[in-house]
Formats: sequence, C-alpha cells, structure tokens
Amino acid sequence: MAEPQREQSADRAVEAAEAEIQQLVDGLNSLLEGRLSAELLVGCGAQAIPPLRRFLLHGRPSGLYQPRRWAVQALAQLGARQVLIEYLLAERTIADPIPRQGEGAVENEAARALSRWQDEETLQTLLKVAQSRALPGVIEALAAFRRPEVVPHLVAALEDDFSRPTAEEALRQRPEEARPALLQAAFARRTVAGAETPSGLRARRSALRLLAEIGVPSGDWPRLRRLLDESDPEIAVLACRLALQTAGGGERELAVRRLLHELDRLDWFLQDEARECLEQHFDAAQFFVEAEIARLRSLPDSDVKSNAVLRTLLALRKRATGRQQMGPPPG
Repeated sequence: MAEPQREQSADRAVEAAEAEIQQLVDGLNSLLEGRLSAELLVGCGAQAIPPLRRFLLHGRPSGLYQPRRWAVQALAQLGARQVLIEYLLAERTIADPIPRQGEGAVENEAARALSRWQDEETLQTLLKVAQSRALPGVIEALAAFRRPEVVPHLVAALEDDFSRPTAEEALRQRPEEARPALLQAAFARRTVAGAETPSGLRARRSALRLLAEIGVPSGDWPRLRRLLDESDPEIAVLACRLALQTAGGGERELAVRRLLHELDRLDWFLQDEARECLEQHFDAAQFFVEAEIARLRSLPDSDVKSNAVLRTLLALRKRATGRQQMGPPPG
C-alpha cells in the first residue's frame, strides 16, 4: 500500500474512533444508557478526555444533572484531575434555581472525586472553592486531608445547612485540632441590623453541641461561663450541659438552676435533653429538683404547664434514685 493511502487509512481510523467516542459522550444524555456510556468511555482511555472535558465545561447545566455526574465519574477514573480542577474553579452564573441546584450536585461529585489525589494542588483548589462555596462535597473532600489548615473551613461550614452534617462528622474525628476553633466559634456572632443571623446562631449551637460531645478541659470552662446567661434556649441548655460535665460545684449549681428555670419554656426536644442532663448529673441536681417539686406541688392544679414539668421531674427523680439504689454496673 502506498504511503498516502496508509496515511488516509490511519486518518479515517482516527476519525472513526473520534466519532465513536463522541457518540458515547452524546449517549451520556440518556438516563437509560448513560451509565453504560460512561463505562465504555473509560475503556477508551485518554482519548476520551477531550470530548468529556467539552461536555462538562461547555455543556448546558440542567435540573437533570445525572449525565454531567457520569462525565465527572468517567474523568476521575481516567485520571483527568486537571479537568476536574478546571471545572471546579470555573465561574458559573446560573440564574434558574433548578439548573443551579442540579449543577451543585455535579460540583459535589467533582469535589469528592478530587479527594483521591491527596496532594498540595488539590488541597489548595478545594480550599479556594470552600472560601466562596461551602458545598457538602468540598467539605467532605477537605475532611479527607488530615491537615490543620482544613479545620477553620470545616468550622465555617457549620453555618451551611447542607454542609453542616458533613462538617460536624469531620470535626468529631479530630477533637484536639477542632476544640480551639469550636471554642472560638461558640462566641462568633453574625449580626445584621443588630440581630443575630439564623445561620450564625445555628453554627454556634452546632459548635457547642460538638464541644459537649468531644469534651472540654476544666481549664477552658471559664471562657464558656457567660454562655449560661444566653437568651437562646438551646445555647443555654448546651452551656448547662458543659458546666455539669466540666465546672466546679458552684457553677454546676447555677447550671441546674438554669435548666430547671427553663424546663417549661423548652420545646419537647430540648426539654428531653435538659431532663437527660439533670438525670445524668443527679448528684448535683437532686437538692434543687426536690425543691422545685415541692414548689410546683404548692401551685394550683389548673396550671397545666407546671403540672407537665412536675410530672417530668417526678419521673426523673424516680429513674435517678432507682439507678442510685442499684449502684454502678458490675465490672
């Protein structure tokens, strides 16, 4: 075969392969066959990366985000880290909320895929994205890096309702690193026109709840002392919980008094938490619980709220004293 003919034949083979790959890329848009198309594209190797890049970076965002997620998954399996970085760092303005939400799912997938590359460039990319968008996938990918500079971003994500559970779980896994940042976050008020923002308040509650879970050394309690006077019921209950876990006798008494004072104002969830806290620390609470029971018994029977609190305290006392009589569990 002459040289020009061989070249033409090779060109036709390349064109045929490119056409086949493009057909597979177009097949990603089929919800029935898209997953298979993604698998076949991975089998095509590196030559599938350019059309997949075009599909991801220049394709149209949609509420039907699965085709673009398949493209991300295929690119990750092909080792196309730079394409995923390019995609995450690209600025996108999507006015329609439905495609915007769909594209968020694609961005989350790209961030999670990047976590397989535990290197400096990937970390810096994720940190940069986290500064503007606390996406759950970004927070999850950052959590995979056991680096101290990640912790402030995990704490900042406590303000985001979607990313908070991921951030909380990551912070639980590194208590010693997280504790100083959580102590600071417990007082980090975000205000607008003098009023604390709902997202900022939820972040402070989350930080305190995490501190109650991971524990606070007694030397850190003085920093938290003024939270016992917080007007927000959940923060007050959590501060009381920390006081009973950590503080000395006088401060534990203040915590018990505050819990008893708030019982009839709390919603059912917080009331249950306050009751459980009093029961766990009945050694510090017993005298004040007895006094409150006596006070409530002196009120008129028509006081419905007081009667409900009285029943709660009587049940609490019965369980706590029963446990005291049984003694500690063997072993």
